[in-house]
This record gives sequence, structure tokens and C-alpha cells, in this order.
Amino acid sequence: MKFVNEAEALSRFDGDTEIYLELIDTFLESTIADFGAMRQELEDGNVKQVAFRAHKLKGASLTLGAEDLASIASTIETTLRARYPEETATGHKTADTQLDSIARHVDALETVYGQTIAELETIRKTLRTPQ
Repeated sequence: MKFVNEAEALSRFDGDTEIYLELIDTFLESTIADFGAMRQELEDGNVKQVAFRAHKLKGASLTLGAEDLASIASTIETTLRARYPEETATGHKTADTQLDSIARHVDALETVYGQTIAELETIRKTLRTPQ
């Protein structure tokens, strides 16, 4: 299964592999996906921060062509914003302890993230290999 649509991502940059490689490097070196923090924030009821982390990961993933990763991140973000509109807008913590479905999405996000990272590393190596 492919986790990165490289052709789609490259089309966003008019086929400029150097820009794409720079973005891959930035993504691979970033701490954008801190799943431990997301789980702790869920446990603490800090749904605003979890939605924000999911939003950032969604945007970065879409840029790189990691559509499955972006889809799961989007599900987390939209579910939290729909279920907890006041808390995600104000930052007030929710007292709701029924965040299990979101936690399962975070688990899925982490799994797909690992597979996406592996694929991005392969793409990076391939693009840097002289033809």
C-alpha cells in the first residue's frame, strides 16, 4: 500500500524535486507528530490543543502527498471541533471522559505516520540518487 502520492505532491511544486526534498527533510526532522503529547492532552481534556496538532499534521501531510495521514488527522480535528465547539474555540478543558474514539484515531494516526515516514525516507533516497 502506498501512503504518499508523490506524483500529486510534485505537481504542487511544478515537478521541482528540490523544493519537495526540502519539505520532506523539514517534515522528517520536525516534531509535528507528538503522539504522547496528544494522548496526554486528551487525558487532560485539552481538546483545543489536540485539534490544533491534528490540523498542523493534516496541512503538512497534504503538502507532501500523504493523503491517508491527512485524512485521519482531519477526522480527529473535525470530530473534536464538532463535538466540543466551545472548548476548541476557547481552550477550556472538557470534563468529558468519553474520548476513547478520538484516542483510537490517534493510535491509527501514529500507525499510518510510521508507515508514511518510511515511505518518505525511501522517496527522499530515490530522489537524491543520481539518475
